Amino acid sequence: MAKKNLQDIHPLVISMCEAISTNNTKMGCISKHLERVNKSDHRFIEQFQDEIRNYLDCVSPKYCWKTEKKASRRKENDSIDIYGENDKECCVVEIDATRIDQIAQKFVSRLSMWGLETKKPLLYVAVLYTGSESHRRKEDCEKYIRYCNNILKACKGNESSVVGIYTDGNTIEVCDFNTVSSFKMTFPNDNGSVSYKSMVKSAKHIIKWYVENNSVEDFCKLKKVFGKFVDDHKSPSKYEVLETKIGEVYVSTDWREYGSRAYWNEFVGCCKKIGVTIKKQTIQYPSKSTESFIYV
Repeated sequence: MAKKNLQDIHPLVISMCEAISTNNTKMGCISKHLERVNKSDHRFIEQFQDEIRNYLDCVSPKYCWKTEKKASRRKENDSIDIYGENDKECCVVEIDATRIDQIAQKFVSRLSMWGLETKKPLLYVAVLYTGSESHRRKEDCEKYIRYCNNILKACKGNESSVVGIYTDGNTIEVCDFNTVSSFKMTFPNDNGSVSYKSMVKSAKHIIKWYVENNSVEDFCKLKKVFGKFVDDHKSPSKYEVLETKIGEVYVSTDWREYGSRAYWNEFVGCCKKIGVTIKKQTIQYPSKSTESFIYV
């Protein structure tokens, strides 16, 4: 299944972001929880859970929504923070601090007890809030959300997915690996910045910029900068042509962002040496905007 654009994010994810936004501006449960003196006090998170469920009841009434749902006819006592189901799909919502152990443990539990026992597609949403200093970074949690998303799709097909929603009491960010990535490139010497959703287009733009703004007399010098990501002859399937002042340059199309062949990270390293920074943009839900989501 091809990746989708921002406007194609699941409607329930949009509704949850709306609920969190409303909650933050009117109730402030997350902010109160983060500022609490008694660290064992979780009443504001319980209120936060109820607010999200109540909002989903109003905007998505075709789903049957429950809080603290337990599996029937099972000996385990695990319960889902918020559970929704209709004729076509199931939705599991878990609310936690930015802890990778909780993401992994809860996903395995919920997949075993609910996800594998239904033939319906499953939407699993991890709602995360800023944790203590001992907790992992948000970026580490995103990695585990990607792991869980890969496992769920392998088990239940491409219609199922795992999505993360992160809030610090002010901003709301969505981690959805089903959407097309967007990369923001910033150039040195006040040459501005530009964004592309494609790794190939991003790489071609940077390479063309480098040729036009530096003393590049021949391909050999370009090769020293960008290594295996460029070639000077036509390759049948893994390169795209780029017209430059030194002639045709063939730019790699064989990119990997994660795993043992993390080529994109290597390319980011090449660009850093020439003063170009590349940042994978985050998906933010703006509480005051005509658009549902934006890249920042």
